[in-house]
Order: sequence, then structure tokens, then C-alpha cells
Amino acid sequence: MLTLVGLVNRVDQDFDTPIYHRIALVSKLAAFSLAGAVGLLLLLAMPVAEFDNMSPQWYPMLYKILYAGVVALSALLVGTVVLLYQTVRSLIAHVTPREDV
Repeated sequence: MLTLVGLVNRVDQDFDTPIYHRIALVSKLAAFSLAGAVGLLLLLAMPVAEFDNMSPQWYPMLYKILYAGVVALSALLVGTVVLLYQTVRSLIAHVTPREDV
């Protein structure tokens, strides 16, 4: 991210605000992805088998919650990568003098 911002600042051309908004959005999505991954890791490392006082109906609900977390985190990571790709591609198109990029 710092390389991308540094490249945008060093280039002689002026970039419009959507490039900076995309960079900010990529950094927010990356931060949410990291926080979500840490939270999911903590949930997965929870010693569920040692909970003696829990009812058996609790385990399917925990499985569904963990599965939804994995799906949401995967979607967030894919969205972050796609947005980063679009941002870099747009930046390269602005910097490259040719029209075929």
C-alpha cells in the first residue's frame, strides 16, 4: 500500500480522487480482513470439547457461525484482491504512455 501511494505521489500526472478513495478502501478492507482472520482463529482455537455444561444443540449452531465466518472472510479477501488489482491496473493505465494497457 505504501508503494502504491508513493508511486501515485511521485508520478508527474495528477490523479483523480477515485484512485485515492480506492487506495483508502483497499487499506480498510485489508484491516478488516486481518481483524476477521484473528477473530476467526480465536474462535477456531476455542476448546469446545471441554465445555461440559453446554447442551448438544449448541454445537450445530457453533458450526454454522464458524462456517459463516469463513465464508464472509473469504469473500472479504477476494474483494480486497480484486479491488487492489483494479486499482493497480488503473494506476498503470494512467502512467503508461501507450493506449493498449
